[in-house]
Amino acid sequence: MTYTDVISEAVSGPKLRVVETYVSYQGEGPNTSRPTVFVRFAGCNFKCPGWPCDTQHAIDPKLFTKTQRVVDPLVLAQEVVELGVDNVCLTGGEVFLQNTEALKAFVSEVNSFANVECFTNGALWWDHNIVHLIGNFILDWKLPGSGEVYKDEAAFFSNLEKLNQEDAVKFTIKDRKDYVEAKRRYEEYVDVTRSGPRVYAGVVWGQELTTEQLCAWMIEDRLPWNLNVQVHKYVWHPDKQGV
Repeated sequence: MTYTDVISEAVSGPKLRVVETYVSYQGEGPNTSRPTVFVRFAGCNFKCPGWPCDTQHAIDPKLFTKTQRVVDPLVLAQEVVELGVDNVCLTGGEVFLQNTEALKAFVSEVNSFANVECFTNGALWWDHNIVHLIGNFILDWKLPGSGEVYKDEAAFFSNLEKLNQEDAVKFTIKDRKDYVEAKRRYEEYVDVTRSGPRVYAGVVWGQELTTEQLCAWMIEDRLPWNLNVQVHKYVWHPDKQGV
């Protein structure tokens, strides 16, 4: 089926709000260095006032309403298929703010030819009809330094329990307080010894805590965490979009 055929068959159903779609290399998480199609959705339920979000163009309505596309999920899926890359990253913003029916339709089409990974803050309930279509979840568990609080803890912990060894919990750490809290959460809630998710930890970009210091803490505490370095920020300018 060609792109034109898909457009002609697209129904007037629920749509997806997309800020950008592009091919690059995954810069963080379990698929780091892998060629990847990034699909960045518009809107986020978190603003992270404790430190500047590095995707303001996707979370700030003043910015994304000027650039977003409102697109049929099947049309978007065909666009992604034609890029010919076998790893697709759903990111944002927050992926699960999108219309559930449209998101399911899109992921159902894409996962037939590519691995689908999803970066999410985990604050919203994940629809069970979508979960089994995702190859990897990377749950960015917000720490106190972000300035955010999980208001619906039942939703978050329900999502956390769905993670397995193919998935990851990611801690973005601003300071020593964040590090101590991340370690507490890991010890209390994350089981990496059996079939639980892997843990990735990295520093907040542009803040005082250095990656070298975080490494020293993790080594001293003998934590079996993976170091999460945003590789794309070293390859390209850290503020560059579409990479």
